[in-house]
Amino acid sequence: MSAESKALLAQESDAEPLAERSEVDGEEVVPATWESVKALPALQTPDHGTLICERLVGTSVVGIIIAFCVGCVMLTTTDVPEASAPKASMCRRIIYLEAAIALYCLFTLQYGSRGVLQRSPQACFPLPPAVADRLRAALRRSSTGDVEEPRPPSLSAAMEMAVEGLHNVTDPDPDGRGVYCVRCLLWRPADGHHCSTCQRCAQDLLQDLA
Repeated sequence: MSAESKALLAQESDAEPLAERSEVDGEEVVPATWESVKALPALQTPDHGTLICERLVGTSVVGIIIAFCVGCVMLTTTDVPEASAPKASMCRRIIYLEAAIALYCLFTLQYGSRGVLQRSPQACFPLPPAVADRLRAALRRSSTGDVEEPRPPSLSAAMEMAVEGLHNVTDPDPDGRGVYCVRCLLWRPADGHHCSTCQRCAQDLLQDLA
């Protein structure tokens, strides 16, 4: 068992940050570091098929709207009287600029971070008591095994199974950390959202829908 896993196994079921304690029951505790983050179960795999479909649909819809608007402007500004030529040229430049802005926004929304929260020592710790208890039990089961409950194929699999069925934990302090997502294993704002398609937490629902 790795040192990071032993640290999680030794963690008490309380809400104190790991970095504020040096030992638990005589056993040294590793502070909330990147090594501790790496010891957590892997993030869930995104639904790539749905993500690709959503991007294709979004790109197609925006592309059709842009083509329609540009086409209408081109049709109405072609073969205009010479006196109206400067205005027609200005209209075409404006629609080209708007089309460029729309494409820029589209690709930024499609391929940008969209406010996705990343794991870090500050975001993942301290572990809520219910989550810490489940992870410690998974570590013990992975290291010792059981006749009635066979040893999981890997430590990561054991820890993933351990958090199944858990509900998100809300910090009772309104000005506290917010909500602990038991799927991403990190704290997110109270108005945050876990996307079932990309399997990641976002700052808020509107950013994820973008």
